[in-house]
Formats: sequence, structure tokens, C-alpha cells
Amino acid sequence: MRLVHLLRNLQPSATAAQLAAETSVSERTLYRDIESSRAPGAPIDGETRYGYSLVEGS
Repeated sequence: MRLVHLLRNLQPSATAAQLAAETSVSERTLYRDIESSRAPGAPIDGETRYGYSLVEGS
């Protein structure tokens, strides 16, 4: 999962704009990718306008 890897490297948190730029997708696509990653259990915490990070211990 590229998104999880990026979040590990961009600690303590990363904005949707940063993540979208790093993955070459729009912010809207990134929001969908985050929700899709959370569904099977990816430990992503955060919300729109505040930034995203991995839950500790992941």
C-alpha cells in the first residue's frame, strides 16, 4: 500500500494536498483512496482539512 508507506514517511501527519501530490492524484481521489484503505483495516487516522497519520503501533 503506497498510501500507508507515505504516511509512515511523512509523520507526524500529512495533508491531503501533500499526499495527492506525492501520489499524482487529485485530492478527491485521495479521499476515496483513504476511505477504501480504512475499510479493510488500514490504521489511518485523521480527517479532511486536518491531515492524516497512521495510528501508533502500526
